[in-house]
Amino acid sequence: MTARDYGWVTLPSLAVLAAAPVVEFAIGGRHLMSATAAVLLTWPMALLSLWWVGSRTDRRMIAIVVIAAGLLRQVVAVAGSVLVYFAADWTKAAGWTYWLWIAVAYLSSLAAEVFVLAKPGWVGRGGGGRKG
Repeated sequence: MTARDYGWVTLPSLAVLAAAPVVEFAIGGRHLMSATAAVLLTWPMALLSLWWVGSRTDRRMIAIVVIAAGLLRQVVAVAGSVLVYFAADWTKAAGWTYWLWIAVAYLSSLAAEVFVLAKPGWVGRGGGGRKG
């Protein structure tokens, strides 16, 4: 993986953080705190899973690591979100928008990771041009 790949995965998280103050100013609420929590729960795991998948060369290991990284990202995002929801008072005030920011941050970072990993020629790199 290159620094550019990590940049692509970081871009949605930066967009979420940039949009939150605008939304909070426009309609009020706890959007900045919700967006920050969402990014902190999803962005590091997106970088970790990208590194983990990118460090493999064997096709079977890539497949296994993609599945394992996806499960790990889901567990951290869901368990972390629930933990923050019950540990912090401001999440109750944020209401459903807290969960909306979690979903937006998670799905946008996942989409960016798929975009990076699905670029032509990456999957099966080093396979010598063999198919299957």
